[in-house]
Amino acid sequence: MPKPFQPDDKSRFDASRLPFEDKLGVFVTPPEGLPDPLGAALAAALVEALADQSVPASLNTANRASYLLTAEASPVAAAEVALSWRLIDAMGEIAGLFDQVEPMPRTGDRDAIAAIATRAAARIAGLMRSAALPGPPALRIVLGPVDGARGDGREALARAMRQALEAQAVEVLAEPKGDDPVLLGSVRSSRRGAEEMVEILWSVIGADGAELGSVSQSNTVPLGALDERWGPIAGAVAGGGATGVVAILQSLTRSKP
Repeated sequence: MPKPFQPDDKSRFDASRLPFEDKLGVFVTPPEGLPDPLGAALAAALVEALADQSVPASLNTANRASYLLTAEASPVAAAEVALSWRLIDAMGEIAGLFDQVEPMPRTGDRDAIAAIATRAAARIAGLMRSAALPGPPALRIVLGPVDGARGDGREALARAMRQALEAQAVEVLAEPKGDDPVLLGSVRSSRRGAEEMVEILWSVIGADGAELGSVSQSNTVPLGALDERWGPIAGAVAGGGATGVVAILQSLTRSKP
């Protein structure tokens, strides 16, 4: 993929800010396996991205209750890198693990580095939220069908979205427990020479059938690439879409009386 599927209109949902206490701060270390300037730049961008999630983070200081965030980077393709993140609590226990596959950024490409950090920060905040709050998550949604996807896309996208939402501490339901919103997915593709444009729309629907928010994603793929198996593309789609869905849910929660 030339780039991960990410929401193409970030103005359609509010940036999320989760209510963490200072004691749940994170001490961030540069990922191992990256060149020093790039690793340091990514760590610094991650501190800023975690602040946007209302998670105190630092490259230099920690306290006895702080989490430690480490990562190992390894190449997966000519222009891609896999980041294996590990969140460790104050007792030395692993609080969460997740992998992130991204295009390898250039050291000076601040926008690309910030985008990677933003996606990682959302996952980290979800892990911390899940570890810090007892009982079921505060956010929940019913996962409905994904229509219009060829091959195994319907199943693969639904499965990947469930995993991506649960990684961000969202309870994913098969049926509503009350007035829970429903998440519906739709896929549309159009041919463009030897490629096709694939557009995915995730819609959050209220109990009254009204659309409460949506996340739009698009990207080009080789023609016929999604006729059978979606493979890792489903994870890329869900990872980008879930961040927007969580922001919509958080916005709805804040707006309730």
